[in-house]
Amino acid sequence: MSNQSANHCCSFISALIALILAAVALGGSKGNNVAWTYSKIRTDVPGYDNCVYDFSWGLYEFKVKAIDCGDFDFETTERYGSDECKEALVVGDKNGDSVCDKCRSSGTSIQSLQSIACVVGIATLIFVLLRWCDKAPDGCKRVFATFGMTVVSVLLIINIATWAGDCHAEISNYIDDIDNVPPRTGTDTNHIWVGMYLTIIAAMFSVTGTFTECCAESEDPPAVKPTDLEMERPKAEEAKQENNKVII
Repeated sequence: MSNQSANHCCSFISALIALILAAVALGGSKGNNVAWTYSKIRTDVPGYDNCVYDFSWGLYEFKVKAIDCGDFDFETTERYGSDECKEALVVGDKNGDSVCDKCRSSGTSIQSLQSIACVVGIATLIFVLLRWCDKAPDGCKRVFATFGMTVVSVLLIINIATWAGDCHAEISNYIDDIDNVPPRTGTDTNHIWVGMYLTIIAAMFSVTGTFTECCAESEDPPAVKPTDLEMERPKAEEAKQENNKVII
């Protein structure tokens, strides 16, 4: 395999992995196992040493539940844009209004941009595959392939920054506010989760593929060796002499 083919192969695989990871991360729109932020708060409910409040924050909605709390066990899932979101996050004199507002806007933006990134990623895969299979000069295909992977990379990086700077930051502030409101006794866990990790890894693969594809040149036609030229000259002379004889 030539260096050019190896570059195309590497960029194609990178783009494919980035596309798959970005698409799976969109599954974290709901508060499930692919949520973008996860929080857990310890409690001191009498008789229930393992009782915790568990939060899974998705792009579109979040899930909160009390686990191993006996009669106090509960589970609820709310959309960020609903009134129920603000009601569900009220703890004592603390509220999560800003969480509902920030996560609604940032989650909607991320879902849109991530979807666009996936569509562009599919088109990019096609152009990379065309460059890989077509040995002819490919100025347009190279531009489209490189530009497409650049767009995917930029969109994913924007989504990472949006979630980290808006929704996740607001969630962290909220958890810090409520983690010592009885019966809570302190934060056990609060960090980015599967959806965010998948997007970060997808962005890394996309950036790698962008540089690899940009550096992948078209394969040049086989060079003619000097010895081949020397062998061709006598043949040409002989053919010329034969033509002259026929004319005479």
